[in-house]
Amino acid sequence: MSLTNPKKLISNNIGSLAYQTYGSGSKFLICFHGYAQDSSFFEELSKHTAKEYSLICFDLFFHGDSQFKNNETPITPQDIASLLAPILETKNVNTFSVLGYSMGSKFALAMLEIMPKQITNLYLLAPDGIKRTIWVNLATSTYIGRLLFAYVISNRKIL
Repeated sequence: MSLTNPKKLISNNIGSLAYQTYGSGSKFLICFHGYAQDSSFFEELSKHTAKEYSLICFDLFFHGDSQFKNNETPITPQDIASLLAPILETKNVNTFSVLGYSMGSKFALAMLEIMPKQITNLYLLAPDGIKRTIWVNLATSTYIGRLLFAYVISNRKIL
């Protein structure tokens, strides 16, 4: 995490979502990173888009500083929207583009599902986990799978 660009935190009853902002452009780009990364992954992108875009980049749950409170239930698109809405309101964002890298593409698609009229462009880079496989189901749809996934993300050296 950059000392010049500290992470901010938004919380509600489902958890806390950490995020960083980059750039000063008049267009907004919401960014979701991939496996074993955090919001700082998009810092380099911001150097090339700073004049046109303001980036709002999130730490996915079980990554970075974001925390999901209830491992017993899956995260829904409505959960994501409930965390993002206050940020968008504070920044007076009415329309925006969304970028999902790798497994962040699932979050980007969830945004499209819940806020289709607000999204002007959708970018999916190396999308992963979109097609439901037994491994994705085990890691995201079961209580034990989510606990194991959170443990592995927190202890990547065991892989």
